[in-house]
Amino acid sequence: LVTNGAHFLCHARDTHNPKLAKEPGFAQLDLTLPGPGTIEAFVASATYPHATQRLHNSGKGGNRGHVYMMQKGIQMLMDQGMDGKNQAVIIGDTLDTDIKGANDAGIRSILLRSGVHK
Repeated sequence: LVTNGAHFLCHARDTHNPKLAKEPGFAQLDLTLPGPGTIEAFVASATYPHATQRLHNSGKGGNRGHVYMMQKGIQMLMDQGMDGKNQAVIIGDTLDTDIKGANDAGIRSILLRSGVHK
């Protein structure tokens, strides 16, 4: 479909789903893989070069995340009387989503080493 003009939309770049690791009733299964980022990478690779213009990721670190997520958050801060980016910091435990999302939006960031990137 992407090769023939469709656009592919996804919500996150995460390659795994750590929250699903202990899903009730499925303790015997490894539900951490694949994450949505894995599917995004597959579609991008399988439909290259078409996907370069037709793949849209609205999550942190995604190619459209700064528009759909970060700018909205900055505007909400400004609506409350804050100075937007200058008074914001993003704290995250994932370099390729949390920290990349902050960098893409021009917001300061702090990497927690207690999460994914220990």
